[in-house]
Amino acid sequence: PGILMSSFPWNEAHAAARRSHTWERVWADFQRAHRALLEALDDLDPHDLTRTFVSPWNPPETLYHWVTIIMGHDREHAAELRAGLGLRLPKRLLRFP
Repeated sequence: PGILMSSFPWNEAHAAARRSHTWERVWADFQRAHRALLEALDDLDPHDLTRTFVSPWNPPETLYHWVTIIMGHDREHAAELRAGLGLRLPKRLLRFP
């Protein structure tokens, strides 16, 4: 078993597919996807962030809401990785605006 254990099939499938990859490759893939997301968000009109859409799991949501979920999700994974490696989480990452 790896550092992170998940009960989510999507996560498990993607982790299994990357298990043979080096950390450098996984990190580069993450950074590439993260940059692409930021570039896509940068191209949006602020009004687009407030438009609602039907999500598969919840009542209508805004894109802004999903962006905040993504940021929190990244922080959760960072905390799990640090805990698995025996590293302390910097205090600045424990503060949520």
